[in-house]
Amino acid sequence: ACRRWLGADPPNVGEARDAAQRVVADGERAGKIIARIRTLVQRGVPERNQLDIDDVIRESLAFTRAELERHDVVSQSRLSESLPAILGDRVQLQQVVVNLVLNAADAMAEVPPAGRLLTVTSRCDDSGRVLVDVKDLGKGMEPGVADRMFEAFFSTKSAGLGMGLTISRSIVEMHGGKIWASPNDAEPGATITFALPPARPASGADNGR
Repeated sequence: ACRRWLGADPPNVGEARDAAQRVVADGERAGKIIARIRTLVQRGVPERNQLDIDDVIRESLAFTRAELERHDVVSQSRLSESLPAILGDRVQLQQVVVNLVLNAADAMAEVPPAGRLLTVTSRCDDSGRVLVDVKDLGKGMEPGVADRMFEAFFSTKSAGLGMGLTISRSIVEMHGGKIWASPNDAEPGATITFALPPARPASGADNGR
């Protein structure tokens, strides 16, 4: 895109500058991802900060917007208000959401474009954990696949390496959480959910509310 803006007559320097800045930002983010994955593999200590999971989701959807558009996938988010903060590494958790979003997009490759809808939801469960659901309307899962999806080198895609979901599971578990897959109830496709503990106990009756 940057080359096209510069090659225009006359060159559109402003658009070219913006495109170059996006390249730099994406490069810096890629470097951070690599550093975090190295930490993960080496069993180092990841960063831990209080995070709003909704912010993590919004940023992740922004990162994947161009790829989703390229695959004719429409995304929507249903984010809960006032979720408790979580304690985690922003870049690693972004990578989990990005992996799940792109995996969901791949799962809908054989669905007509009009039916390619991806939904990301945030919510709390009864125990106060923060949950994120990534739902696709693809062909769903074959029997037994849900139990193997997070195994290293297991993939239902002919060109897949089978590492994206494995890395996602490792990141989630390092954050004290769990991740699982399940078929959709009333629609085709599947949902992958991960749950993370709150940074502190959710407010309850003991604070007078």
